[in-house]
Amino acid sequence: MLSAVLAMLGTRPTTSVRTRTADGLWVRVSAARLTPTVGPATIAVTLQSAGPTEITPLLLRAYGLTPRQRVVARLLLAGHSSQQIASTLHLSPHTVNDHVRAIEARVGVHSRTELSAVLGGQPTGPA
Repeated sequence: MLSAVLAMLGTRPTTSVRTRTADGLWVRVSAARLTPTVGPATIAVTLQSAGPTEITPLLLRAYGLTPRQRVVARLLLAGHSSQQIASTLHLSPHTVNDHVRAIEARVGVHSRTELSAVLGGQPTGPA
């Protein structure tokens, strides 16, 4: 991963990627080329934990959710009930539940709790 981040520095002054560690945690690896006045270029590399606001949009796309499914998933992750989502999106609660079941199937989980954990970037089992 580090070599990929460093390779990206060839075309830009800073770069950042998100990846999972061996124990399932998400981290952001960032690198920036420091500009010394003389001598070889120096690169600063930082590692930071990546939170749900960074991870969730990536996972929604990675699981191939439709635009409507992504909206429903974001509302679920924000703690909205099916009735609240239905009201917000002008859908029937049955349609919302159909979307939730389709999202769970795509992500490979069986409950909203599991769905929230996976789409929030939490480790879900042994690495």
